[in-house]
Amino acid sequence: MLMLFEMEFLYFFILSIFIQFTDANLSKRFEYKHSFKGPHLVQKDRTVPFWTYVGNAIASDDFVRLAPSLKSQRGLIWNKLPVEFPQLGS
Repeated sequence: MLMLFEMEFLYFFILSIFIQFTDANLSKRFEYKHSFKGPHLVQKDRTVPFWTYVGNAIASDDFVRLAPSLKSQRGLIWNKLPVEFPQLGS
């Protein structure tokens, strides 16, 4: 149990250091191909531009719900485009 706590702490510590060093270098521009912005999120053919959703995911005009309020239901949404931020490269 203690080892799991130590690993979680180490993970979040490294993540916080990474965020501190990269946050200052990232631009503040809006990446519309990697974001959701309603209203009219869903097109007439029930697709979400730049995204694929599968399983029990439900897309509406304002949001995507990954699972309905029923047992054993699940869904996911995946971006069709790779995320390319040159600021994060080595």
